[in-house]
Amino acid sequence: MARGFDIPGRDIIRTLRRKTTKTPRVRKFINKLFRRQIMETGIKETKEAIKAICVAGAFTVERLHDGLDLGDGLALGRKLLNKEFRQTMIDGGEYVDRIPGEIKDLSSEELSEISDYFKEECLPEILASITNIQKSRALKETS
Repeated sequence: MARGFDIPGRDIIRTLRRKTTKTPRVRKFINKLFRRQIMETGIKETKEAIKAICVAGAFTVERLHDGLDLGDGLALGRKLLNKEFRQTMIDGGEYVDRIPGEIKDLSSEELSEISDYFKEECLPEILASITNIQKSRALKETS
């Protein structure tokens, strides 16, 4: 497996790069092809990892605000039985090794896309957890 993240044909391109060093035109073409393949990988894995961190963070904040107890362990077990939660965690961690390569070559558009993704997809979930905590504390104080 290639170091960093795996790109289809990466080994072939590297071999061609080594063997065509005498031909500048071919080398230039190969370099452009290699850069294009890196750019096409996008930021999918980074976004999935951010989503997994936010979902896990929201659950953790909501459950552990009053301390750790047996109920929190049971809630985690129930949460892991939730297909959507489990799939989010799997997607977020499946290709973590590709994230450094995605981040290394971020363009300003991709950085903006990650920022917007966090604002639209992740932040509302965390804020909802905090709101639930505040509501539960307010109910306990009135009781």
